[in-house]
Amino acid sequence: MGADLQLKVAKAIIECMDFKLAHEGDYTFSQKAHIQIQIINSLGKSIKNEGIYPDETPNIQFVQSFLNWFINDAKLHENKVYTELLKDDEDNY
Repeated sequence: MGADLQLKVAKAIIECMDFKLAHEGDYTFSQKAHIQIQIINSLGKSIKNEGIYPDETPNIQFVQSFLNWFINDAKLHENKVYTELLKDDEDNY
């Protein structure tokens, strides 16, 4: 499976989970939260599999550190090329 197709499948799975109406009365909220945690855990594991990151860091903390770096230090979301990729991606949905 190509990287583009993998990305589309992963995004489709995440986007189909409706958290807008999640509240205490939503009996599926705990299931949705569990799925979110598993997705974050898998993302952290996938990034750490590159071999340059310490294994002792929990995957969820690693994802938090990665996002903090991405937003606060690297500021990749402000990069013109990256914003164009996001715009193209949004236009396709």
